[in-house]
Amino acid sequence: MKQLAIVHASHDGITTHHCGVGTMVHEHLVALKWILESSSGLDFSVYAVTLDFQNSTSNHEGFTEFTSKLCRESNGKLLSCGPPIQERWPSPEKWHDCSNDLSGILADISCKYERVLAFCHDGPFSYSVVERYPDNVFVYWIPHSTSKTNVYDEKGTGISQIEAEVIKGVYQSSAKIVCISPYMRQHLLSEYEASPSSLIDVENGLSMFNFRHEESLSPQVIFMSGRCAPYKRMLEVLEAFRLVRQQLTSFQLVLHAIPDMCHKDYYREVIAVAKAQSGVTTYSDFSTGLPAQYYSHKSCTIALSAARSEPFGLAPLEARASGLSTGPLILVPDEGGLACQVTDSVDGYRFPATSGPGEMANVMIHAICRTHEERKELVRNGRYRAIKRNWLLPNIVPLLNVGRFYDQLAVAIDAKRREYIATINRQ
Repeated sequence: MKQLAIVHASHDGITTHHCGVGTMVHEHLVALKWILESSSGLDFSVYAVTLDFQNSTSNHEGFTEFTSKLCRESNGKLLSCGPPIQERWPSPEKWHDCSNDLSGILADISCKYERVLAFCHDGPFSYSVVERYPDNVFVYWIPHSTSKTNVYDEKGTGISQIEAEVIKGVYQSSAKIVCISPYMRQHLLSEYEASPSSLIDVENGLSMFNFRHEESLSPQVIFMSGRCAPYKRMLEVLEAFRLVRQQLTSFQLVLHAIPDMCHKDYYREVIAVAKAQSGVTTYSDFSTGLPAQYYSHKSCTIALSAARSEPFGLAPLEARASGLSTGPLILVPDEGGLACQVTDSVDGYRFPATSGPGEMANVMIHAICRTHEERKELVRNGRYRAIKRNWLLPNIVPLLNVGRFYDQLAVAIDAKRREYIATINRQ
């Protein structure tokens, strides 16, 4: 019997790799691949489970090449479950079917391995976490958002009741709820009355840091990327940028506004305002390479995130991973998960989450006007923070419960961390 199976069940990230949950699932798998290739001797198989999208994942055509290769090399499998669906996101009524199928998959896998670790990353698999499993199955639910931080649709209806049922059900099961940021821990405790004993802290992060230099773009750029939903505040950002341009006419705003199926009218409004405004460039595709393309250019002065309430927020980390020694500088609101990633005036800047476009513009101008040495210090502090706190690999290792292999992994991780820090110090 093989030692360990690691199961990742997600709608995003296994079939796609873009922002948000998709990136996080991909990064979990990158971390597992690194462990598999290290000298730890830890023997495990990776199973990737996603929804049965018709004409796609039922034939495993929708899995990323990286996911497919990792499962194959670890002697795991690609699996799809739930009723065949056409839409990008199944209705909550279908979630029980998705969860029941996943529960059956976990039960089957448990017969072949000494231990099974299952990570359920999003809604369609929520109910599976409250099932009773054999003693060798350990389930972790990773809510990357909840409807109380991110309204589900324009009508104000949501899925908070489902989430509340799941969180309550975790009390009676052996599952654990993973808190992806200090903010999410407090949110789950205060808004959902989650049991502290059900929560485990594994802060989100990235697995790899690719520092690289590129030729400079022209002119100077303020970059923002995210789903085009009202809580991301893209309309306010456009107005703030209009005020910035009154003083700094050479700057451009690059807005990576990814369409959101629940906020189509808002997306259309954002694009219309952007097209009518000078100095604004918009992109709407799911390209994961686009943010890095801008972050890694000398002309990218600011990486901006303006969401009112973000459980974690990956943009600051992506900017720190891809940027240069002089930027971009990170600007975030002072509430929610984004605020957990920035210490004001130390490794970036915060602005009041309730601020209007005028105050947001003032913070942008203040950041833009920093001296070369001030910028380098802010950026360097941000990279140290990312490696010490938000490098995903060491954060997830405790979840794996790898026993005697832990010390060997810790040594290998420490060596890689020193390598990253040396890279920063050379810049």
